[in-house]
Amino acid sequence: MSCRELLKGEVKNLCDDYKNLRRWIMCRSWELIRKGEAVSFKEAIRRAWSEAKEACTKG
Repeated sequence: MSCRELLKGEVKNLCDDYKNLRRWIMCRSWELIRKGEAVSFKEAIRRAWSEAKEACTKG
């Protein structure tokens, strides 16, 4: 599955699949960097994890 396909789906569908959740985190991080929404890779990873945590705790 490519990043494009992975990011089209909802992250909450990946909450029980840690391997694909981590793939989503990496894809989302690079997307944030490409769009200029994150200054560094570290910041992009942090923001992607935050988005994933929020989506997974909402239910």
